[in-house]
Amino acid sequence: MPKSPAPFQFQKFSLAHDQSAHKVGTDSLALAGWLKASNPQSILDFGSGSGLLSLLMAQRFTQASIDGLEIDKASWQQSCENAQVSPWSERIQFHHQDLMDWETENRYDLIISNPPYFSESLLAPEKRRAQARSASTETFMLWMQKLRNMLSVDGSLALVLPVQEWEDYQDQYREMGLFAHRMALVHHHESAEANRVLIQLSKQSGSLEKEDLILYASAHSHVRHPQYQELVQEFMLPQNG
Repeated sequence: MPKSPAPFQFQKFSLAHDQSAHKVGTDSLALAGWLKASNPQSILDFGSGSGLLSLLMAQRFTQASIDGLEIDKASWQQSCENAQVSPWSERIQFHHQDLMDWETENRYDLIISNPPYFSESLLAPEKRRAQARSASTETFMLWMQKLRNMLSVDGSLALVLPVQEWEDYQDQYREMGLFAHRMALVHHHESAEANRVLIQLSKQSGSLEKEDLILYASAHSHVRHPQYQELVQEFMLPQNG
């Protein structure tokens, strides 16, 4: 039987993730360091898993109240435990519920998500991980519409998506009133094609700020690229960065 992963040690908190369908990963860490927000008071973490993004947002934005929404029961239970032992337990609340069934009067200044992907080529074989990683296009767009409606007037939605999914469906985002204003194409190393995009959208149309993000120093290296290290330096212990 494979050994369960040990809790992941960050600078300011420890995160258990052995019961979660999502493990600590580069995509979420990059998104947390990359996004921009001006003193958000209310944050929603959709598909919150073990609570990673919620805890990172609590560290970054010290005045924010954070809701996490997670449909997988084991992941939700672990996120609650992680929040309770964190320095920010009074500002984080996790909810075990499907987004489409969840009703709240809150309007969020920031919604953040490393959401389930909906490409058939990316479906994961293991059942819980597949649920965490995949959704139909129709379901995904219903989620995005509801998240858009939950944004405050000046709020933003920050996502990690496969590049192809962004390219295929960006027109649908605009049609529902979500406009991209920041984008980072994520490359494994400098000569690799981008396979992920970090995207930040809002209800306000405007110009798009576009950049590239490099994760590793070379194709076969485990050494992080300086660009990525700079993004996550406030979160990571030196040996984990």
